[in-house]
Amino acid sequence: AGFQAGDELVSLDGQPVVDENIVREVAQRRKGVAIEAVVARNGVEVTLTVTPGPWTAPDGREFSAGFGFSYGTQTINQPINPIAAIGAGFMHSVELTGRMIMMLADLPAAIAGLFSPTPPPTGEPLGPVGIARATGEVIRQPDGFVSFWSLTAVLSLNLFILNLLPIPALDGSHILFALIEWVRGKKLPPEKEALVHTFGFMALMGLMALLTVNDVLNAVQGTPIFGR
Repeated sequence: AGFQAGDELVSLDGQPVVDENIVREVAQRRKGVAIEAVVARNGVEVTLTVTPGPWTAPDGREFSAGFGFSYGTQTINQPINPIAAIGAGFMHSVELTGRMIMMLADLPAAIAGLFSPTPPPTGEPLGPVGIARATGEVIRQPDGFVSFWSLTAVLSLNLFILNLLPIPALDGSHILFALIEWVRGKKLPPEKEALVHTFGFMALMGLMALLTVNDVLNAVQGTPIFGR
């Protein structure tokens, strides 16, 4: 389509590209249709024609609609005072939390993808080994120090959300049992509650083992965590 490395994507199909989600949304909405893409190249805007469609990424992931080129956000760091930084950090955390909650709908498909030779488009869940590899990839980036702490914050928010899910052995299940007892007006038999948590803990450990095996296999095969 005429794209070149270093092009700055200004608009797709007449829609300003303010973040990476716009690229995905336009691709899904206009699959198989030739659209205009405006890029900034060496200070000059260039109009190209591109047709979004199915493609396979270098790491093997298959996409039903998209663009076969690597892209990422252009981050500009702006200094602000500490008070404004706290507010900006809080709002960014709220935004990330909302996006993670929306992505929970893809969690069953992501887990099922562990048993498929083709990774799901949304990516695979990571275990401790995968998280360690992700940290290594992040820290090697030009802004590795900032990216490392951003990844740490994302992992913390992720654990916060997952821990609130009503899965036995997690805090979410304890909250659920407490609500049930509040509605019933009496406590549940402790031995039955303990049995539920025991089976839940065994299932979580089994999933952790599966994720670790998958992480090790990806490490041996040299599959990058972030697909770049």
